[in-house]
Amino acid sequence: MVTRFIVLSLLFGLAAGCGGGGGGGGGRSTGVRVINAAIDAYPIDIIGSDGAISSAKFSFTSDRVATPKKDQSALVTRTGNIDTPIFSIAADDIKSKTAMVYGNRESLGLRLAQFNDDAGDIPSGKCALRIVHGLNGASAVSANLGDIDLGQAAFGSASAYQYVDAGAYTLKVKRVSDALTVYSGGKAFEAGKAYTLLVTGQTGYLVLANTIQD
Repeated sequence: MVTRFIVLSLLFGLAAGCGGGGGGGGGRSTGVRVINAAIDAYPIDIIGSDGAISSAKFSFTSDRVATPKKDQSALVTRTGNIDTPIFSIAADDIKSKTAMVYGNRESLGLRLAQFNDDAGDIPSGKCALRIVHGLNGASAVSANLGDIDLGQAAFGSASAYQYVDAGAYTLKVKRVSDALTVYSGGKAFEAGKAYTLLVTGQTGYLVLANTIQD
């Protein structure tokens, strides 16, 4: 039977009827989602504290679901083995969060990173962009949109959001250690929106840079 990984938001204590949701106020999304950046992992499910379930295939994100609050926590576990969690995500005050499963099931092991998705107040005519690095075989990557430097991100981390004019660009991603270009492709961004540029895969085999709206 194929093994899948599940991110479970489990309730501890007496918390019947707790609220919370994945919808956003003022055009901003709230809740927690999971990005599947592990190239050899099976699909990932995320279950919110309200019971909502969403899935993510490799290089994609789930929808947002309700975040754990107070005595709740989010756990990563294999289907049918929920008593032995692989990861735990504690409740906090972050309203909009991304959890990323990255690495692999062999030499690197599966790992979990968490990012705050608050891009701040985006200026008129601009969008907010950041790089999230889940690419095996690169300790750090740098990224440029044309002549715009988006900065660097270490493996399993994210660069800071930058405000960039909306429009079409060529995204180029390099491995910092030897300046090897690992990805080059066209991207387009709308004004007033925040984006994660997920760099994932395996250098020398398959490199993707998917655009994920925050």
